[in-house]
Amino acid sequence: WEELPKVEPGSFSLQTAPARLAASGDLFAPLLSLRQELPLEYLI
Repeated sequence: WEELPKVEPGSFSLQTAPARLAASGDLFAPLLSLRQELPLEYLI
């Protein structure tokens, strides 16, 4: 959140994404690594 005041729309593009990922890491990785177990009733 601390970088939000400095952000401009042009800061995020397909060209800037690789450098951003290299510097910040994958911000979704912790979210995607969580395991969930759902009862079968919810899946049917």
